[in-house]
Order: sequence, then structure tokens, then C-alpha cells
Amino acid sequence: MMRVHPRGFAAFVVVVASGLNAFARADFTILLRGNEQAVTATSVSSSLRGIEARPAGTVIPWDMVRAVEVSTGVDSNDAALNELLATGKDLWRARIRIERGDEALAQPLLVKHWERFRLNDGPTTALVAEGMLRCALASGDIRGAVEPWLVCLRIGSAGEPSRFSQLPLVMDDATGLLPALSPFVPAAKRADLAAACVAVNVSPAGTAGMPQEVAARIARMVAATDGVANQLMPLGADAAPAVRALGLLEAILVAADARACTRATAEFDRAFAEQPAYLTAWKL
Repeated sequence: MMRVHPRGFAAFVVVVASGLNAFARADFTILLRGNEQAVTATSVSSSLRGIEARPAGTVIPWDMVRAVEVSTGVDSNDAALNELLATGKDLWRARIRIERGDEALAQPLLVKHWERFRLNDGPTTALVAEGMLRCALASGDIRGAVEPWLVCLRIGSAGEPSRFSQLPLVMDDATGLLPALSPFVPAAKRADLAAACVAVNVSPAGTAGMPQEVAARIARMVAATDGVANQLMPLGADAAPAVRALGLLEAILVAADARACTRATAEFDRAFAEQPAYLTAWKL
């Protein structure tokens, strides 16, 4: 088998798509890291999401891909593919460092690629975002945790699972909220949290997105904790769990009197009958 480089890689995909026979017998072999079995495909395509093996349609994240080989004699220089493979190697190194508890060494590798992935989706972005989040939390960087958390929230709401399934969860599986990132942080950290929430933009161009509303609601709650009065934002009937939880908590926070606070608390308890400990603490 020959190692595929960018132009040969692209040429093969085009030929197969057009129905020509020149490479009809060529098969790709995607070599994976660790003890994972290699994946074979009749055609492949690549993007920041990962490499898609056809006809199965499986998208393999770049941190899992060690190399791509093809059974024909194509051997040209594909800079684009090689660059993605190099990125994948960085992300693989970051992942295994986080898995062994060495976030400090993982973080520079993730920061290197963050801007490229932050507005994307798919399993590779899931790794980068949660890796960045875990690194920020490990160092106590509240401001640095906001953006990657909201990216995790965005792609998680679209069904993308965690790439760190062997580690304890950092986000609430039911709401997507981050227990370590309370809207009621100590006064010394409120300015950082509010600034991060106001400045963040994790939705692709032309979309607003649920994460932006979550950030806005946290910023409002931080302001209310500091005594800044805002009119309560209404909650839509189809509000996402994270938005609903924050909206109901804000209603408790800004209640005009004890009676209003009791009503708001009762509504919160009805919406979240089985509350995780962190939500109960936030409610109080």
C-alpha cells in the first residue's frame, strides 16, 4: 500500500464520484491510533469534522487517525491531508495528556488549534472544546472556561457525545450547565465571568444560538448579584434545559419580595423535581 498525499487523495475522490474506472479497485485504509482496528473504504472525504469513510459514512475524528493509505500506485504530495494528520497528532497528544491528568501540558496543543475549530462541529471539535474546558477548570481559569463550555453546549445539544467518556463528567448531563461555573461566583471573580459571557461568540455566522442566550442570562445574573436591576427575560415554552434553569433561577434572584420568591422557587422545583446538588445550591 502507498501512503496517500493530498493531490492523490483528492484525485481519487473525484474519480470515484464521477464513476470512472481508473481507480475503481482502489481502496483506502485508515490506520487508527492505539489498538483500534483499521478502517477500509472505497472513498473518503476530509474536513475539520474528521475523515469520512464511505460507503459506511463513518466520520473518524482526526486525533484517532494515524495515517491514510491507498492500494493503488498514487503517490503525490497532498499538503492539505498531511496538515490535518499533523493537527490530529497534536490533538491525540493533548487527549492522552488530559486522560492522565496532565492538563498543563495538554493546553498549549489545544490552544494552538482553538481558533480553527471553535465555530465548527463534529467529533474533532468536541475533543478540542472539552479539552480546552477541562484545562481551564484544572487551572481555575473561570474566564477561560466560558467559551469552550458554550461550544460543548452547542455541539452537545446537536447530539455530539463527550470525547472523554472515561473521565468524570464536567457538565451536567441533563441540563448542559457547568457545575463549576456558578452565576453566583465570589465577588472577586464576577467581573471576569461577566466579561467572558458578554464577549463570547461561539455560534457560526448568521446564527444566534442557544449558547449565546445562556451566556447572556449568566451575565444578567452576575449583574443582579451585584445589585444591578434588569427586567426579567421571558422564557419560551421550548427553552433548552440550560436556558430554563437559568431563567427560573434569575426569577428567584430578582424576586421583589418574599412571596414572589416563594412562587419562583416553587416553579423551579416543579421544573426540576430531581435536582442535582449544584442546582439546589444555586437556588439557595
